[in-house]
Amino acid sequence: MTGDCYFVGNYGGERKESTHFRISKQLELSLYTNSFYAKPGESIIISGNVKRMNGELVNGDIEVSIPIFGNTTGDSLYGKIVNGEFTVNYSINKNVAAGDYRIDVTGYETTGTEKTSEGVGIASLTVFQTLEKIDIALDSQSIIPGNPFSFKPILSDQSDNQMEGDVAVLIRDENQNKVFQNIVKSGETVEYDIPNNMTPGYYEIEATTDSLSKQRNSMLMKTH
Repeated sequence: MTGDCYFVGNYGGERKESTHFRISKQLELSLYTNSFYAKPGESIIISGNVKRMNGELVNGDIEVSIPIFGNTTGDSLYGKIVNGEFTVNYSINKNVAAGDYRIDVTGYETTGTEKTSEGVGIASLTVFQTLEKIDIALDSQSIIPGNPFSFKPILSDQSDNQMEGDVAVLIRDENQNKVFQNIVKSGETVEYDIPNNMTPGYYEIEATTDSLSKQRNSMLMKTH
């Protein structure tokens, strides 16, 4: 039974009503922090309090989920409400895509397997983009003197999405002599016109950021 209620008394043709009161399954759930910021692989601490509509403290259970994560982070996380207080440590998966997410927090009491009361809180989570990988896409494994040679450095984040950023690119010959260097944007195609007098052999292409580097080799062919 829920809703706005009151008692009625009838005696000798006289009718009296009690003060109105409310029976409710609703709990008041308050989060201590409504906005969270984290990098992939970090943890956030979600805490708050839960009480009944009359102000009494609750002992029950808490459920935390981030719906849009889906199976990326696993199932919902559960904890206990003790004397109206709860704290849950939620670990962000390392490969979660950067972006803004909603955190659903549900507090409830149970009798047996049935929920007898429930309260909901909502918070926001921002997951930052982090650089995880650098690669070099080559248009060809072989280089021909007098022809243009192109390649593309690519930065990727924790969910393998391409990132923006500056990349230092360098080409060295077999004797580690620099024959080309420049700073370009991630995803930008670099074109290098191969001089006719370059010595045949293996050339190393290197792409570097502040924290990562990648090397690829190409073969400069002989011409007849």
